[in-house]
Amino acid sequence: MRRVPPYFDHMLAARRPHDPARDVHLGFWDRPPAGNDFAAAQFALTRRIASLGPPAPATAILDIGCGFGGLLALLNQSLHGCHLTGVNIDPRQLRVCQEIPARPGNRLSLIAADACALPFAAASFDQVYCVEAMFHFPARTRFLAEAARVLRPNGRLVLTDFAISPQTAAAPWPDSRIAAALHGEYGPWPEVWMPPETLLRHTEAAGFRLETGQDWTAATLPSYRFTAPDTGAPPTVQPSAGAALRWLHGSGRLRYLALSLRLDIGIKR
Repeated sequence: MRRVPPYFDHMLAARRPHDPARDVHLGFWDRPPAGNDFAAAQFALTRRIASLGPPAPATAILDIGCGFGGLLALLNQSLHGCHLTGVNIDPRQLRVCQEIPARPGNRLSLIAADACALPFAAASFDQVYCVEAMFHFPARTRFLAEAARVLRPNGRLVLTDFAISPQTAAAPWPDSRIAAALHGEYGPWPEVWMPPETLLRHTEAAGFRLETGQDWTAATLPSYRFTAPDTGAPPTVQPSAGAALRWLHGSGRLRYLALSLRLDIGIKR
């Protein structure tokens, strides 16, 4: 089994059973943070994901890298007659998702699987989600090909991803040390350097057409106030992953992209 990001060990150890806070990604702010509102901002991002490409009722939906089930729980409450499937490589996270009671009329399935080798037949789903998880997978191209395979014609893929450009300006650390920090604490992160234009080319090559693209970089930046606070200390030789990611995000080298993509039936894959 592929390595699970080590930060999940801490989140799982701290989590209380049936805690309604299920979101394990950055937050979204329309205005500067006020107080300790990180959980509310995380839920705000989940709501935005759900509205970016809203699925129809009676839809087969797949959430890849489903975490603790924040998006699954929201879709379960807002839709009727759906079959919701959550996939994660970590059985512990799936056990947390098992706490979600399926709404009458819906079905909820949870499967331990690799995002780049999904155990589903072709054209099994109408909509696929991947929220802030794709950078952990062995290769984005392999994941996008799998997402295209399991989607039905004209199906939709909704995702968020960190699009990080290689060094273009002065940085506190060499790119090699930034990559080492992200690999060590937030990894697996096989493809650290993935500029936005390269990411979009990969989606097109997999057969997807951009339906909606939004840049949430500024709205997610306040998250580091909670996940990796800036202490004001001078940079060390080797940064922590939190400090490295905070700097990339704040410097503009990292763009947080939210994409709604349609499987273009006119492209033969």
